[in-house]
Amino acid sequence: MTTIVYTPTQRLACYGYVPVMLIGLIGVGIALSSAGALKFSLLLILAVAIVASFLVERLIPYRACSR
Repeated sequence: MTTIVYTPTQRLACYGYVPVMLIGLIGVGIALSSAGALKFSLLLILAVAIVASFLVERLIPYRACSR
């Protein structure tokens, strides 16, 4: 069994991705939607979420985070 060693950036991406997506981007989307923001602003949040997903996948390809 090999041990995977993460850089600090990879560890931050590994443990910070889900909270940022769930609390951050989805929370902002819900807040903007309830405030009656333009649909364009929701599309921008969606674009940021997609770009963030691709960047994190590039930084740490799918694999379980080691503890």
